[in-house]
Amino acid sequence: YFTASDPAFMLIPAEGLKRLRGRVLSTVGALATLALSAVAVVNWYREQGQERWRAAVSWIVPLVRQGDGVVFMPPYVAGPFRYYEARMQAPHADSLPANQASERDRVWLVTSPVHAARFPRELDDVRAALSAQHRIEAQASFREVEIALFVRGRSEPE
Repeated sequence: YFTASDPAFMLIPAEGLKRLRGRVLSTVGALATLALSAVAVVNWYREQGQERWRAAVSWIVPLVRQGDGVVFMPPYVAGPFRYYEARMQAPHADSLPANQASERDRVWLVTSPVHAARFPRELDDVRAALSAQHRIEAQASFREVEIALFVRGRSEPE
């Protein structure tokens, strides 16, 4: 959302710097603006960082079987997943639309909580549909990436 408004936000400090009188004062203002931007970028990489798709794909690749399906929630997170999967030259599970997830015996649910937060009802619906006929056999979390393997058959009550 912010990408479209970035140019407008950049004009505000630019106008302020333009109004500063004197070369030294405007140079100091420009350097201060640059320093604040650098701090924000460093903090983003340190605290939030990037999603760990490479680690997630490395974990799932040896566990995938022929006939497995995978549901990406939201669907566009398939992009980074498939990118690393292709780089590893690994066999892959078939992508499934969410409404067909429960038709397979083994289904991987791959989510990015940051992105899936925009689609809470859809994610809950997929989990409910899978949980009705499947049990979670394996799951793992990586930075901002979560994976669960649903296998047909309910777990035995204890």
